Amino acid sequence: MGSDVFGMYQSLVEGRVVPWSLLVKDVPQDKHRDLDFIVEQLDWDANVDPNFKDNHYLEPIVADQGQGWVDHWIVYGLVSGKQLFSAKRLTVEPGAKCVLKDPGPSGWITVQGKGRMGKLNLQTPAMIRFGAETEDEVYISYEAATAGVEIENNGSEPLVSLRYFGPDTFAEVPNVGDFQK
Repeated sequence: MGSDVFGMYQSLVEGRVVPWSLLVKDVPQDKHRDLDFIVEQLDWDANVDPNFKDNHYLEPIVADQGQGWVDHWIVYGLVSGKQLFSAKRLTVEPGAKCVLKDPGPSGWITVQGKGRMGKLNLQTPAMIRFGAETEDEVYISYEAATAGVEIENNGSEPLVSLRYFGPDTFAEVPNVGDFQK
């Protein structure tokens, strides 16, 4: 089952101590020192699956395409019989543009290249300085997604982005069976 809770099950990262509070931040207060409860939150079978790729890899599938651009499904299907999340990867070649229409909102991250979304500049940062604003992340509202947003690559390399969608955004997604085998 999908979840948005967090538990950092690592006590040391790159020589720095990870605080206990990151392990128990989403654990009921009365269970903060109950190691049995904390350890039992893990899905051990899923976390030690020696055939993880064979059981979970999804080949990208073309969702839509046009002159100089292609939109691929990269996360699709059902988890325990439900559409909990999905994702698409858009690639727009230099000089090309397209209009994306989706049935619901999404989070957008630019992972390569430079371009624009409507009036917003898009660019993958090479380095982010403390306090600097970047042009790589956008939230596409329901209104904008259903009306359509124009994407243009005005850079010299492919513009590549990822869009993440919440539960039941699409009436249908490619069927690959249940992720939970």
